[in-house]
Amino acid sequence: MKYPADYYFTKEHEWVHLNGDTAFIGLTELAKQELQEILSIEIHKMGENLSADQAFGRIRSCRYLGKLVMPFAGKIIAVNEAYCSDPKLFNSCFDEEHWIVKVKLIEPVDRSRLLDQNSYKSYKANNYLHLVKYLLN
Repeated sequence: MKYPADYYFTKEHEWVHLNGDTAFIGLTELAKQELQEILSIEIHKMGENLSADQAFGRIRSCRYLGKLVMPFAGKIIAVNEAYCSDPKLFNSCFDEEHWIVKVKLIEPVDRSRLLDQNSYKSYKANNYLHLVKYLLN
């Protein structure tokens, strides 16, 4: 999948689009493939100041229950309700409008914590999918 050049990625397979003092976070194609059919998404931390690596929501699929993890300090100021309320959209290809949350940055982003496209391609080729997930029986 080809993402826009100014997108970044996390080791938890979320994409990040930085836009001034806000950021949009969504799921990468690899995460969607691994999760398979996504049934629901929940955001628990709307409006709270969150630190890097703090869980802010969860995704339930037919196989897993996974955590969504904040890649930097910020406050969730919007949830993409149209996207999150229709789990079938999760199973479609990447679209810039398929973000999950919009985040107001609390401090400048440490870009060394994020992967650019080339680093992400190398990372995903050399590592198994690292979603924080729990196998559902």
